[in-house]
Amino acid sequence: MSTIHYIFGPVHSRRLGRSLGICTLPKCRKICTYDCVYCEVGRTTDLVPPSFRLRGVNRAETFFLLESVREILKTDTPIDTLTMVGHRGEPTLNPRIVEITEGLKKIRDRYRPEVSIVILTNSSTLIQKSVQEAFTLFDKVIAKLDTVSQKKFEAINRPHERVTSIEEIKDALACFSKNHPGKLVIQTLVLKSLREESNNSTRKDAEELAKAYRKIKPESVQIYGLDRNPSEDYVFPLSVEEIYNFSKEIKKQCPDIKLKTHP
Repeated sequence: MSTIHYIFGPVHSRRLGRSLGICTLPKCRKICTYDCVYCEVGRTTDLVPPSFRLRGVNRAETFFLLESVREILKTDTPIDTLTMVGHRGEPTLNPRIVEITEGLKKIRDRYRPEVSIVILTNSSTLIQKSVQEAFTLFDKVIAKLDTVSQKKFEAINRPHERVTSIEEIKDALACFSKNHPGKLVIQTLVLKSLREESNNSTRKDAEELAKAYRKIKPESVQIYGLDRNPSEDYVFPLSVEEIYNFSKEIKKQCPDIKLKTHP
């Protein structure tokens, strides 16, 4: 039994349909470059720099994961997406991400070519060339961008001290989108907070994000709200009306952007 990788689902996802989750990190720890105030699985136990790579990941672990996926795809289980996640962290911290993804593509192409392979990332490792190259293997890269304010980035996402600035992350997203048109999807979680610095739901926030979206030029943008209990009790969800109003402000600033709202 694998101690690192595991699969779960398929589960119904607001954004991905029937998603088979493929986790590249251990169940017992939360290893991440961020410690987001809204994270549904709690506080980060191992806050690490973007250069960190998980140790103890061998080929047997990877083989077990791929064979587990193969057995599911050989059945008629309804699946829309193979979704690589950290579940309890950032998936790109696994050093075998390229090997895993190449294996998934071979299995998908043989048994279920209609299924998409996507990765959910917090964007912090995208400045690394190796990660950029790994991302080209996916059908879609769904990357986080909750704010473009450095102060709010530090308050909401609470990055490791060696994570680069939000401005550099934004530039890396724009570069990847330019080099790989149609592959990048930006995901923004909007929330309210009792603390001003961790509230990203104001009109100014919408205007600043819209400006960033225009620069990045992603295939699409997903705006969504809190759906489960956050790790901190001073943040809370917007109402459905507030989420849609925020999205309308974005759309007004970016009329040509493909925008999806998930309250």
